[in-house]
Amino acid sequence: ALRRKYGMKDFDIPAKNFHMIPEDKWIRRKNLGGVYNSSLQGVAIKIGDQSNLFTFSVIMHETLHFKSYNALQILLAEKSSAEEKPKLKDYRSGLAAY
Repeated sequence: ALRRKYGMKDFDIPAKNFHMIPEDKWIRRKNLGGVYNSSLQGVAIKIGDQSNLFTFSVIMHETLHFKSYNALQILLAEKSSAEEKPKLKDYRSGLAAY
């Protein structure tokens, strides 16, 4: 409903965009249960000994970020240089959920 309110269409996130990462392989901050990456269009969820309800809440939290409006911008180097390539940066990362 929120997306439609702002003229956006509904969309389903394919299962291939969700990645379940075992806790011992998690390289992000240890206190994070999950992360959404807009430029990669993916969600990573840390899987460990937490409850299924906690895991579900993390999945829903990251899905909210994914389904929100996101935009990237291309940052060009100040000086023309073959060594410096354009970079992508989050311009808008949707709703904040705490």
